[in-house]
Amino acid sequence: MSASDYSFSTCLALLEDYFSDAEHPRQSTQDAAISQADAYFNLGAFGFDDGKRVGIFQRTEQFSDIVRFLNSFLSLLFPEGTWSSICVSHNVRTLLHTDAGNQPGSTNFSVSLGNFCGGEVWMTPPLNATSPLVPAPPDSSSESFSSSEVPRGELIDTFERGTAFPCEHIHCTRPFSGDRWVLTAYTCRGLSSFTPEHLSYIRSLGFPLPGEKQEPTAQPPMPTEQATQPFARAEPGFFLDVCCGANAPLSEQLRLSGIQCVCVDALGSEPLDLLEDSTYDNILRLAFSGVVRMAHAAPPCKEYSRLKLRPGGPSAIRSPEFLNGFPENTPEQQQRVLTSQKLMYRSVCILRAVFASGGHVSLEQPANSMAWLEPFVQDFLSETQATLSVVAACSVGLDVAKQWLFASSFASLKAMAATCSHQDKHASVIGTRDAQGNFLSQRTAAYPTALAVPYSKLVHPLFEGYCTHDKLELCSLSFALQCIPRKGRSAPPFGAQDGGGIYSTPDWSYGPRYHSDLLRDLRKEWQQWLLEKHIPARLAQHVAEHRESPLFSDSETAWLQQSFKRFSDSHSLSKVVPDLETAFQRWGKERVAVGKVNIVKDIQASFPLREDNSEVRGFSLDVKGAHKTSRVREKDIGLLGMRQQERLLFYKVCPFGATFSSHWFARIGGFFTRCLHLLIWLSHVLLLYVDDLLLFQNSTTLPLSASLTLAFCACFGIPLSWKKLQLGQTITWIGWEINLSSACFSLPESKRTKLYELVSECLRHRQVSRKLLDKLLGLLQWILYGMPTLRPWLSSLYDDMHRPLGTNVSVSPTLWAGIGSHLDEELRFTSPPPSTAVSKGAKLLSARHVDLLTKADLSKVPVSTKRIWMRIADPTSSRRKLCQDSVAVLRFFQHLSSVEWRPRPLRPPALVAMETAADAFGKGNQCGVGGWLKFPSGRMVWFSQLFDVQQFTALGIPVQSDANLDISSYETLAQCFILLAFWKFSGAGRLALKLPALSDNSGAESVCNKLYTSKTPLNLFVRKLCMWSSLSGITLDCSHIAGEKNDDADFLSRWDGNN
Repeated sequence: MSASDYSFSTCLALLEDYFSDAEHPRQSTQDAAISQADAYFNLGAFGFDDGKRVGIFQRTEQFSDIVRFLNSFLSLLFPEGTWSSICVSHNVRTLLHTDAGNQPGSTNFSVSLGNFCGGEVWMTPPLNATSPLVPAPPDSSSESFSSSEVPRGELIDTFERGTAFPCEHIHCTRPFSGDRWVLTAYTCRGLSSFTPEHLSYIRSLGFPLPGEKQEPTAQPPMPTEQATQPFARAEPGFFLDVCCGANAPLSEQLRLSGIQCVCVDALGSEPLDLLEDSTYDNILRLAFSGVVRMAHAAPPCKEYSRLKLRPGGPSAIRSPEFLNGFPENTPEQQQRVLTSQKLMYRSVCILRAVFASGGHVSLEQPANSMAWLEPFVQDFLSETQATLSVVAACSVGLDVAKQWLFASSFASLKAMAATCSHQDKHASVIGTRDAQGNFLSQRTAAYPTALAVPYSKLVHPLFEGYCTHDKLELCSLSFALQCIPRKGRSAPPFGAQDGGGIYSTPDWSYGPRYHSDLLRDLRKEWQQWLLEKHIPARLAQHVAEHRESPLFSDSETAWLQQSFKRFSDSHSLSKVVPDLETAFQRWGKERVAVGKVNIVKDIQASFPLREDNSEVRGFSLDVKGAHKTSRVREKDIGLLGMRQQERLLFYKVCPFGATFSSHWFARIGGFFTRCLHLLIWLSHVLLLYVDDLLLFQNSTTLPLSASLTLAFCACFGIPLSWKKLQLGQTITWIGWEINLSSACFSLPESKRTKLYELVSECLRHRQVSRKLLDKLLGLLQWILYGMPTLRPWLSSLYDDMHRPLGTNVSVSPTLWAGIGSHLDEELRFTSPPPSTAVSKGAKLLSARHVDLLTKADLSKVPVSTKRIWMRIADPTSSRRKLCQDSVAVLRFFQHLSSVEWRPRPLRPPALVAMETAADAFGKGNQCGVGGWLKFPSGRMVWFSQLFDVQQFTALGIPVQSDANLDISSYETLAQCFILLAFWKFSGAGRLALKLPALSDNSGAESVCNKLYTSKTPLNLFVRKLCMWSSLSGITLDCSHIAGEKNDDADFLSRWDGNN
């Protein structure tokens, strides 16, 4: 309550904590209207025997804190409601009844929560006259009402939706499965008979008694789809101050403006040592969350100072030539080198994480610090396109010879730059000590107020629109982590594929409301057994030691199999049929379906877990010999023979390499995945890529869920590569290194090295093999899934791969007249001419230096008595020549693969809630673009620009003279203008957002989403879009709009500025 968090997820967590294990109150009589119940509690006032016997339920005082929360929670849902009591029910199924024991004429207020399906409230008379009327559930008859006799009523879904209804209405609960909690507030009889002391106590618990309405003090809890709309409420925006020192001068100035600041320093008010792994992981998690608007780092420059290289200073431990330390360093000196380098590296990594997540960053060191020479610092400067600003100490009131150098992605900080005009007039601090024997240079490290004030003013606009606070203290790291926005229950994006086939989704943190908890009894029995056997602890030790032996013994596996047999015999989950033919006969061929695994390429759409800000960890396993888990029918074994010397061997299982093997393992994988979802059940994300499984979940529940997964594998005899089990915060899965705790992913070093070797091999030769080029492109396509804005630059490489080298072939002049009979309309050979080895499909380029484009050009070739030499492009050739554009692209990727790749955020960018549309026109040699943007505040921005085709050709862009023939290119340019307009008018300068855009051109819509095309000049416009997207952090989500509805943008694209 102190945090004013009245969300549904918080309420559900409190109900589970307070009431799940609470002992049922003893009742003298069993309520005949309740057919099932796990827990049933009444809190507040009661009035039995028509109000003659009144009092307060005995559990009210025991749960006084939770009663206050529930009253506040319900008051926000029902601001006009009044009640004296609250009923908390857990998995209660009520039969047909009325609440006749309540105050006559009073209203009930009810809402349901949890993970369940079904459980709607049936009610008559209906609350909504337009609702369809349905009969009462057949099994809902009670002693007072028969389901066949009551009038028809309506079904009401109360899940996270408050419902108010008169207590005299007949109602019941439909059957449900899962975990269902219900809160119902009501008014008891006999309130007028309560003593003043009782009424005062009830009021103190927050009960809004009739006639004593209370005003709400917070925003009502909304369904997730409403609560998580962008710009619907202020989001936190933090300033992250890394290595800020004991006084944190920058944060001290910013907090006076109401900006929330998080300080990271071992000497700070909250000691946070960046060298501690746990602290570093938490700061990375905050940096990747997107809530940091500006981050600044100023790691100690002591060990990077060039002053140590001068006489009179302390002994140096490194130099520009030996950044990793002098060879003659002592162990203690080398440890200082490593510590300072680690601190600098981690500071830069945090800044890169903030930048990748849409924030701005700045790094400060003395202008002559050797830290600027570190390769990872130079990569940071290049990546952020940093603006460098030198600030002389005398410009901020210090009479010393010193300069600070700020490198920032936020160009506005260049206004701080100031040079010194007092040459050789300042006191030198080199080698000078104070009275205590300390070097004076150390005392100049802290920023003076005259420096902190302008910095604060310059970065303040970055925090406009974000919530501020009135408190004067700095924020703790734990507070900032709690402020990371939670992904709502219905917030996009949604994971679409998990390897379990159609309709099976990976994200079960959404809550399995629409699934029946079929394996509940099995899960409870296995969980208890796993905990008794200490399997989660054994699993952690097993993974840490990389054991090759199975986790379960033979006897334990046998117990699991017997347990499942008992469960299946008692529940009869499925209809067993001997084969598909029998299934076809029973249900019809069109009514039989078998699951198929869809390859999972991405986990970003499923991250993070919904309504949960706790630390996430992962578990991964690999099925051993996956294809061999599928047995082959006896009649098909003869198709799988192989010869070994004189012996004939036949496979009984699907062998690796057979075309049908993956097809059948897909069915096993579908069964595996779908069953595991039901078995784990609790909020999780589960994905299967061929034979590699990834599970991530709240770190507290993951060990037990991972143990459940392994128990399932042992029960069904699924072979595993036990040595490859992974459990922890960092998982390497299908070639990506995924840090679930810090919410980022990166390319492993081995993959980066492989890319460097392939690119270098291609650049080493004038001609490359098609096999090598194909291998390189396959690797690049896979890698660039994590860096999609680089995809357009692959187009020239694909062009080269499909452009075979020309070779010279001669033909007798007597055969030239009939050469056309061997060619199609595109001059491709349909058959080889006589006495030649020309391959079918080869293309005729020229003959006797005459370029040939059509069959009509064949007559232009001069014929003499000499043999005619033809230039032919043979697609079967194994060699390819790289064009200059491809060479430049490969050199870029060679450089990129030679440096460390920064981690990328797992959290997908948020979709902005705004309207945009753009259009383009082309007619003759003129074209134009136009469009508009409507911001959430109602502000409108529009643009209109006309061009001549010659303006593009002058830039080397090969557009056609008729602009209409390149209309998709100009439509893409219009979308670029949308991105630029939003970027320039959003104010923050850099944002990690997805911007909705509308286009009436299908070609532009496609390339703006795929970010790839091989068509020229369209690919050049897509490159420009990707460049601006990379600079701003903004991506487009382009959708189609009918041209007739895009008239405003169409007018702007044609507007000449006069009419």
